[in-house]
Amino acid sequence: MFPPLGFDEGPKVEFTAIILGAGNSLRMGQPKALKFVMGQPAWLRLGQLCIDAGAKKALVMVSADVQAHISENMPLDSANHHGIEPIAVPEKLRHRGPIGSVLHGIRCTSKTEGWLLWPVDHPFVDRDTIKKLTAGTGLVRVPRHEGRRGHPIYIDGSDREQLLDLLESGKTLRDYVHLHSDETEDIEVDDPAIQWNCDSPAAFRTWHAKFEELVKSTGR
Repeated sequence: MFPPLGFDEGPKVEFTAIILGAGNSLRMGQPKALKFVMGQPAWLRLGQLCIDAGAKKALVMVSADVQAHISENMPLDSANHHGIEPIAVPEKLRHRGPIGSVLHGIRCTSKTEGWLLWPVDHPFVDRDTIKKLTAGTGLVRVPRHEGRRGHPIYIDGSDREQLLDLLESGKTLRDYVHLHSDETEDIEVDDPAIQWNCDSPAAFRTWHAKFEELVKSTGR
Protein backbone atom coordinates (compact mmCIF):
# COMPACT_ATOMS: atom_id res chain seq x y z
CA MET A 1 0.00 0.00 0.00
CA PHE A 2 1.11 3.55 -0.72
CA PRO A 3 1.13 5.90 2.27
CA PRO A 4 -0.97 9.04 1.76
CA LEU A 5 0.82 11.89 0.07
CA GLY A 6 0.73 15.27 1.78
CA PHE A 7 -0.01 17.69 -1.01
CA ASP A 8 0.36 21.38 -0.24
CA GLU A 9 -2.18 23.93 -1.35
CA GLY A 10 -1.38 26.49 -4.00
CA PRO A 11 -0.21 26.50 -7.65
CA LYS A 12 2.47 24.07 -8.73
CA VAL A 13 4.62 23.68 -11.82
CA GLU A 14 3.42 20.59 -13.69
CA PHE A 15 6.83 19.13 -14.36
CA THR A 16 7.87 15.59 -15.21
CA ALA A 17 10.40 13.81 -13.03
CA ILE A 18 12.81 11.41 -14.72
CA ILE A 19 14.38 9.18 -12.09
CA LEU A 20 17.60 7.63 -13.37
CA GLY A 21 17.92 4.08 -12.10
CA ALA A 22 18.76 1.92 -15.13
CA GLY A 23 22.47 1.42 -14.45
CA ASN A 24 24.12 -1.93 -13.70
CA SER A 25 24.93 -0.89 -10.10
CA LEU A 26 28.09 -3.00 -10.09
CA ARG A 27 29.65 -1.23 -7.09
CA MET A 28 26.43 -1.37 -5.09
CA GLY A 29 25.95 -5.07 -5.73
CA GLN A 30 22.21 -4.71 -6.32
CA PRO A 31 20.02 -2.40 -8.42
CA LYS A 32 20.08 1.01 -6.72
CA ALA A 33 16.44 1.56 -7.58
CA LEU A 34 15.53 -1.40 -5.34
CA LYS A 35 17.70 -0.35 -2.40
CA PHE A 36 15.54 0.36 0.63
CA VAL A 37 15.73 3.93 1.94
CA MET A 38 13.86 4.77 5.15
CA GLY A 39 11.61 1.74 4.71
CA GLN A 40 10.86 2.14 0.99
CA PRO A 41 12.58 1.07 -2.22
CA ALA A 42 14.44 4.05 -3.64
CA TRP A 43 12.40 4.16 -6.85
CA LEU A 44 9.17 4.52 -4.87
CA ARG A 45 10.55 6.99 -2.33
CA LEU A 46 11.88 9.33 -5.03
CA GLY A 47 8.73 8.97 -7.12
CA GLN A 48 6.50 9.89 -4.20
CA LEU A 49 8.65 12.89 -3.27
CA CYS A 50 8.37 14.16 -6.84
CA ILE A 51 4.60 13.70 -6.99
CA ASP A 52 4.25 15.37 -3.60
CA ALA A 53 6.33 18.28 -4.86
CA GLY A 54 3.98 18.77 -7.81
CA ALA A 55 5.22 16.46 -10.57
CA LYS A 56 2.57 15.52 -13.09
CA LYS A 57 4.31 12.19 -13.50
CA ALA A 58 7.44 10.46 -12.20
CA LEU A 59 9.04 8.26 -14.86
CA VAL A 60 11.37 5.74 -13.21
CA MET A 61 13.99 4.61 -15.73
CA VAL A 62 15.09 1.05 -14.96
CA SER A 63 16.33 -2.09 -16.70
CA ALA A 64 13.83 -4.64 -17.99
CA ASP A 65 14.80 -7.00 -15.15
CA VAL A 66 14.12 -4.37 -12.49
CA GLN A 67 10.81 -3.41 -14.10
CA ALA A 68 9.81 -7.09 -14.00
CA HIS A 69 10.80 -7.28 -10.33
CA ILE A 70 8.72 -4.20 -9.52
CA SER A 71 5.78 -5.61 -11.48
CA GLU A 72 5.95 -8.92 -9.60
CA ASN A 73 6.17 -7.29 -6.18
CA MET A 74 3.90 -4.27 -6.67
CA PRO A 75 1.33 -4.06 -9.47
CA LEU A 76 2.22 -1.25 -11.86
CA ASP A 77 -1.39 -0.05 -11.81
CA SER A 78 -0.96 0.81 -8.12
CA ALA A 79 2.08 2.94 -8.86
CA ASN A 80 0.52 4.52 -11.94
CA HIS A 81 -2.49 5.55 -9.85
CA HIS A 82 -0.14 7.97 -8.12
CA GLY A 83 1.63 9.06 -11.30
CA ILE A 84 4.72 6.90 -10.73
CA GLU A 85 5.59 4.83 -13.79
CA PRO A 86 8.54 2.39 -13.92
CA ILE A 87 9.78 2.25 -17.53
CA ALA A 88 12.27 -0.23 -19.01
CA VAL A 89 15.01 1.57 -20.94
CA PRO A 90 15.89 -0.17 -24.22
CA GLU A 91 19.26 -1.91 -23.96
CA LYS A 92 20.77 0.14 -26.78
CA LEU A 93 20.06 3.32 -24.83
CA ARG A 94 20.85 1.81 -21.43
CA HIS A 95 24.40 1.14 -22.58
CA ARG A 96 24.86 4.90 -23.01
CA GLY A 97 24.57 5.27 -19.25
CA PRO A 98 22.39 7.88 -17.52
CA ILE A 99 22.18 10.00 -20.67
CA GLY A 100 20.35 7.14 -22.42
CA SER A 101 17.76 7.12 -19.65
CA VAL A 102 17.36 10.90 -19.91
CA LEU A 103 16.87 10.62 -23.66
CA HIS A 104 14.30 7.85 -23.33
CA GLY A 105 12.45 9.74 -20.60
CA ILE A 106 12.21 12.89 -22.70
CA ARG A 107 11.03 10.87 -25.69
CA CYS A 108 8.28 9.43 -23.46
CA THR A 109 7.13 12.95 -22.58
CA SER A 110 4.97 15.05 -24.87
CA LYS A 111 4.00 18.27 -23.12
CA THR A 112 5.54 19.29 -19.82
CA GLU A 113 6.69 22.48 -18.15
CA GLY A 114 10.06 20.93 -17.43
CA TRP A 115 12.03 17.86 -16.39
CA LEU A 116 13.57 17.08 -13.05
CA LEU A 117 16.49 14.71 -13.69
CA TRP A 118 17.13 12.79 -10.48
CA PRO A 119 19.80 10.05 -10.21
CA VAL A 120 18.56 7.28 -7.93
CA ASP A 121 21.95 7.21 -6.18
CA HIS A 122 21.09 10.56 -4.55
CA PRO A 123 18.06 9.30 -2.57
CA PHE A 124 18.20 11.62 0.44
CA VAL A 125 17.43 14.93 -1.30
CA ASP A 126 14.69 16.91 0.43
CA ARG A 127 11.32 17.70 -1.13
CA ASP A 128 11.87 21.42 -0.50
CA THR A 129 14.90 21.29 -2.79
CA ILE A 130 12.66 20.02 -5.58
CA LYS A 131 10.19 22.83 -4.96
CA LYS A 132 12.95 25.44 -5.10
CA LEU A 133 14.21 24.07 -8.40
CA THR A 134 10.76 24.09 -9.98
CA ALA A 135 10.15 27.63 -8.72
CA GLY A 136 13.27 28.97 -10.46
CA THR A 137 13.39 30.79 -13.78
CA GLY A 138 16.54 29.56 -15.53
CA LEU A 139 16.44 27.30 -18.56
CA VAL A 140 18.71 24.99 -16.56
CA ARG A 141 18.53 24.97 -12.75
CA VAL A 142 21.20 23.41 -10.57
CA PRO A 143 21.05 23.09 -6.77
CA ARG A 144 24.00 24.46 -4.82
CA HIS A 145 24.89 23.92 -1.17
CA GLU A 146 27.78 25.75 0.49
CA GLY A 147 29.31 26.63 -2.87
CA ARG A 148 29.08 23.17 -4.43
CA ARG A 149 26.64 21.96 -7.06
CA GLY A 150 24.74 18.70 -6.83
CA HIS A 151 21.73 16.70 -8.02
CA PRO A 152 19.00 16.66 -9.20
CA ILE A 153 18.93 19.29 -11.96
CA TYR A 154 15.92 20.84 -13.67
CA ILE A 155 15.55 21.70 -17.37
CA ASP A 156 12.74 23.89 -18.65
CA GLY A 157 10.41 22.17 -21.11
CA SER A 158 10.47 25.02 -23.64
CA ASP A 159 13.68 23.70 -25.23
CA ARG A 160 12.58 20.10 -25.85
CA GLU A 161 13.53 19.83 -29.53
CA GLN A 162 17.04 21.26 -29.17
CA LEU A 163 17.66 19.10 -26.11
CA LEU A 164 16.52 15.98 -27.97
CA ASP A 165 18.62 16.84 -31.03
CA LEU A 166 21.71 17.34 -28.90
CA LEU A 167 21.31 14.12 -26.92
CA GLU A 168 20.47 12.08 -30.03
CA SER A 169 23.66 13.36 -31.68
CA GLY A 170 25.73 11.71 -28.95
CA LYS A 171 26.32 14.78 -26.79
CA THR A 172 25.78 14.84 -23.02
CA LEU A 173 23.90 16.94 -20.50
CA ARG A 174 27.19 18.59 -19.61
CA ASP A 175 27.42 19.75 -23.23
CA TYR A 176 23.87 21.10 -23.00
CA VAL A 177 24.56 22.96 -19.75
CA HIS A 178 27.75 24.41 -21.23
CA LEU A 179 25.85 25.52 -24.34
CA HIS A 180 23.35 27.34 -22.11
CA SER A 181 25.72 28.50 -19.39
CA ASP A 182 24.31 32.03 -19.53
CA GLU A 183 20.81 30.61 -18.94
CA THR A 184 21.81 28.30 -16.09
CA GLU A 185 20.58 29.28 -12.65
CA ASP A 186 22.35 28.10 -9.49
CA ILE A 187 19.77 27.71 -6.73
CA GLU A 188 21.02 27.79 -3.15
CA VAL A 189 19.46 25.09 -0.99
CA ASP A 190 19.85 24.10 2.65
CA ASP A 191 20.29 20.48 1.68
CA PRO A 192 23.69 18.76 1.89
CA ALA A 193 22.17 15.57 0.43
CA ILE A 194 22.39 17.01 -3.09
CA GLN A 195 26.07 15.99 -2.90
CA TRP A 196 25.61 12.58 -1.25
CA ASN A 197 26.41 10.02 -3.94
CA CYS A 198 25.41 6.54 -2.75
CA ASP A 199 27.34 4.57 -5.36
CA SER A 200 28.56 1.77 -3.07
CA PRO A 201 27.37 -0.05 0.07
CA ALA A 202 29.89 1.86 2.21
CA ALA A 203 28.79 5.21 0.81
CA PHE A 204 25.14 4.29 1.31
CA ARG A 205 25.73 3.38 4.96
CA THR A 206 27.62 6.64 5.56
CA TRP A 207 25.00 8.88 4.00
CA HIS A 208 22.09 6.94 5.48
CA ALA A 209 23.53 7.52 8.96
CA LYS A 210 24.05 11.22 8.14
CA PHE A 211 20.48 11.47 6.93
CA GLU A 212 19.11 9.90 10.10
CA GLU A 213 21.10 12.44 12.13
CA LEU A 214 19.71 15.21 9.95
CA VAL A 215 16.14 13.99 10.44
CA LYS A 216 16.60 13.88 14.22
CA SER A 217 18.11 17.38 14.37
CA THR A 218 15.80 19.15 11.92
CA GLY A 219 12.65 17.02 11.79
CA ARG A 220 12.64 17.08 7.99
